[in-house]
Amino acid sequence: MLDDPLARVEAGKQKPQQGKERGEHEEPGNVIEKARRSHQGQQAQDDDHRSFAKHHLDGTTIERDRRCGFSRVMMEPNRRTEFVSTASIKECDPTESGCDGMTGLSVEVDHGTASRFSLETGDKIRIETPDGSQGGDFSFPGFDQALTRNKLGWKRFKRPWLVYSALPGDSLFDAHGEATFELTSLQGEGVADIMYPGCWDEVYEDRRPGCQDLISEALEIERSELAGMLSFFVGYSADDIAYRGLAGVDLQAGDHLEFRALRPVTCAVSACPDLDISGWRRGSLIVTVTEAAR
Repeated sequence: MLDDPLARVEAGKQKPQQGKERGEHEEPGNVIEKARRSHQGQQAQDDDHRSFAKHHLDGTTIERDRRCGFSRVMMEPNRRTEFVSTASIKECDPTESGCDGMTGLSVEVDHGTASRFSLETGDKIRIETPDGSQGGDFSFPGFDQALTRNKLGWKRFKRPWLVYSALPGDSLFDAHGEATFELTSLQGEGVADIMYPGCWDEVYEDRRPGCQDLISEALEIERSELAGMLSFFVGYSADDIAYRGLAGVDLQAGDHLEFRALRPVTCAVSACPDLDISGWRRGSLIVTVTEAAR
């Protein structure tokens, strides 16, 4: 990655007018932010000499001038949601050590917001806590949480047993039984929980949007259509009486999990708004999408 970020985009958060009922948010305006990188003693003089590379992250488009490093970032907020995250756009520099020529794009997902990502087969999505502050939820349209628990139980035990969480090498399945994501990496004390359904606004006294609300808004589907959630960076215990999830964890900066898309798919990541989970505090998540070699 470059030493200096190519761009930092502040996407405004629109608040509903006072007195409006929930769900009657104002339409967000067209948010177009230009991000630029300073170059000492260098400035592009002729547009005809520019060669642009375009990379798309759903509503975000990056146009980078390979010659002068210019980067233009365009963000289109979800039409239905006011919960737009701050984005830090970074790209892998092929001239730097450690870059394999694949494009990496990072987005900072703020506390209590969600972001949507579109992946092609083989692309990877990495979710990281930069300071060990908190976790969140991950989902995609059609994710069948119960079927995933059952299929992973058969895989591990050759019996119709259910598992509590996904491990590296495990897949997440849709309602048709198709493997959609593979969990390729999991670092840290927290697990990739596939028991909990994610929080929702009725859980909170102040009716703040929960992860179900945030992710369904990001995916532009009804909350009732969100069939499954994977909660990450959480702990648990279980016995004959109950599955006691959301147990305290000791998160560390850099803890992360990573998925590989097994087919073209849209997914979403939320930074959970809950402030009462032991070991968590208000923070943000860094989500990095890496394109597979084409």
